[in-house]
Amino acid sequence: MRLILNVIWLVLCGIWMATAYALAGLLCFVLFFLVITIPFGGHLVTGVLLCLTIIGIPLGLANFKIIPISLLPLGVRIVPSDEPVR
Repeated sequence: MRLILNVIWLVLCGIWMATAYALAGLLCFVLFFLVITIPFGGHLVTGVLLCLTIIGIPLGLANFKIIPISLLPLGVRIVPSDEPVR
């Protein structure tokens, strides 16, 4: 009896639920990719725009240094400049 009920569930619901989970996973991957790449583009554009002025060059260079942190935030340790890096 359990085998029959499991087969019925698989045919009527299981395939559709597996398809929905796969589509949801794909959608989450695409949205996560967009969330990661938008800060990258923002730092790149503002860095270039800031480098157009003499006063903004240090800030533009700082924006370029932030790009790797915005792309791969896990495992990055931000320390003050007066503290030695380990």
